[in-house]
Amino acid sequence: MKTLKTAFLDIHSWCGISADAEHWYGKIKWHYGRDGKRLREEHEVKRPLTAKEARHLNKKDRHLRAKYKPGDLTYRFNTKAEVVAAATDWYRENCPGCFLFQCDPANRSASPLLTWAANFKHADRVNALAAEWQRIGGYEGNEKRADAIDKEWQRLCEGVID
Repeated sequence: MKTLKTAFLDIHSWCGISADAEHWYGKIKWHYGRDGKRLREEHEVKRPLTAKEARHLNKKDRHLRAKYKPGDLTYRFNTKAEVVAAATDWYRENCPGCFLFQCDPANRSASPLLTWAANFKHADRVNALAAEWQRIGGYEGNEKRADAIDKEWQRLCEGVID
């Protein structure tokens, strides 16, 4: 039997690193138990292309002999916010009542909570802590305050993140 409780949205981009990069990408990653085993899965977030985007990508990727059409699914998003919105919508539809955090699963410190179970009473506080974590720059910005934020965040999320 498969039990799913918590997943993590990992957002990445080459924008600002590669001169030609202009898109954002997202993967939802989760761990769950089945028959006493821990398994890992992921879902790459997708959306349909508009006619304008299809024309742009056909021109940009012409060396690949690309033939994009409006409505084709793509992993490319124009903004980080678009990735978050699409991932949240997909997760709510496919994993109702489960938790989705925006972070890399390897670094769970004070991450924003995007969707959660209706009976979870700490979502606002968890997200306030995540916002403060970002504002102070985490452990690199203010180690003492970051440690206090992280401890409270971990306490509130106990039982949610396994």
